[in-house]
Amino acid sequence: MRRLVGDVTGLARVVGGNVAALYTVRVIANLPRIIRDKTLETADSSMRARSEYKVRYRGADLQVPGRSFPTIREMFARDVYMWPFALKIRPGITVIDLGCNEGFFSLFAAKRGAKVVAVDAQAGFRNFVMDNGRRNGCEECMDFEFALVGAGSGLFAEEHKRQSGSHFGGEPSSITMDELFARHSIAMVEFMKVDIEGAEFGLFSGSLDWLDRVSTIAMEVHATFGEPSELVELLSTRGFQTIFADSDLIVQSSANPQDGYIYATRGSLLLAPSRSELPDGV
Repeated sequence: MRRLVGDVTGLARVVGGNVAALYTVRVIANLPRIIRDKTLETADSSMRARSEYKVRYRGADLQVPGRSFPTIREMFARDVYMWPFALKIRPGITVIDLGCNEGFFSLFAAKRGAKVVAVDAQAGFRNFVMDNGRRNGCEECMDFEFALVGAGSGLFAEEHKRQSGSHFGGEPSSITMDELFARHSIAMVEFMKVDIEGAEFGLFSGSLDWLDRVSTIAMEVHATFGEPSELVELLSTRGFQTIFADSDLIVQSSANPQDGYIYATRGSLLLAPSRSELPDGV
């Protein structure tokens, strides 16, 4: 219930009270199934009929296709990647979006004027990423890289899993972060978003010299493929301040063996590690 209330409040903030009210009605109408399945997917699907939603998120005005309503709720209304950070995405910085999917986080960063490198192991997402950029007038700020990072771990470590992906478009080449930085002439990454289905454990193995050129990381972690506590410890030893939150974005005192999010930053960019302590409007 706490998560649902937070989602509805977030929707009112990013897409307006009318949409949030309609979503509440849809949740109530589908409540027995939602309780049974323990997911809001039914209510989300009922909101996909609209051709487009106008989203206002952290200073960016975005046009998002209606079919992507679940992303609006999770990424923008729940604010899963940005909520702990005082950092503002601003013109001139570099953002890397690992596991970009249709590229909505990339779109937000590009609309804010950042240089964005969007990476995904499924080639079929390329057209979605670039179409979203064109629709929002920021295509020139976005580069799409069809490649697999963190090869050797995660959902797409096995060929048959890659080929069964929803947007499979051929076998991706593996790329290291050093190679990615060189290919896109990246000197410093101010923000890196990571959602690569368990490959995060491969990403943070081997040479990590590239990590010295990253300031802030928001990462979804998939405990099926490794121990989140090991990633927290590694980032801490590399000079990052870290917090771990569970899938409901409740901050944990330690990184438990469960899915969740790791937020890491250098310096004093982290806000107080409790959602209830965030200032209004964040």
